[in-house]
Amino acid sequence: MSTGDWFGNFALYGVGGALVLWILWAWLQHDLAQRRALSELIAGGFKVDHQVNSTKTVVFDDTLREMVIIAGPTLYRYSYSQVDTWSHECLVRNGAQTGHKLVFTVLDPKHPRHEIRVSGREAKLWIAKMRAILAQ
Repeated sequence: MSTGDWFGNFALYGVGGALVLWILWAWLQHDLAQRRALSELIAGGFKVDHQVNSTKTVVFDDTLREMVIIAGPTLYRYSYSQVDTWSHECLVRNGAQTGHKLVFTVLDPKHPRHEIRVSGREAKLWIAKMRAILAQ
C-alpha cells in the first residue's frame, strides 16, 4: 500500500468515523437534555398521566389540564384549552404509508404547529386518545 493509498483510506474512514461519533454525541446530548427537562418538570409538580415518546416527548397532566412538548432542553407548555387540533400525517411512497407523525396545532403565535414522529400504530392510537384526554 502506497503512502497516497494509506492517506486516502485514513481520510475516508477517519472523517466518516468522526462524523458517526459526532452524530451519536449530538443525539445523546439531545436525549440527556430532554430527560433533564422532564425531570425538572416532574420535580415542579407536573404529574405525567400520558406520555408520547419520540425524538420529542409529549406529556399530559390531567389534574393541571396541561400538555407539555419537550424538544431537547426546550419546553412548550400549553393548557388543554390551547390545543386547537391534532392530526396524523404521513408520506405515501409507492403506495405505502411512511414517515408518520402526530401534528398538534396550538393557540400560540410563536409555535403554532408541533410535529412528533411516531409509528403508524402509535399515531392511530394517539389520535383516538387525544379526544378522550382533552374531553375530561
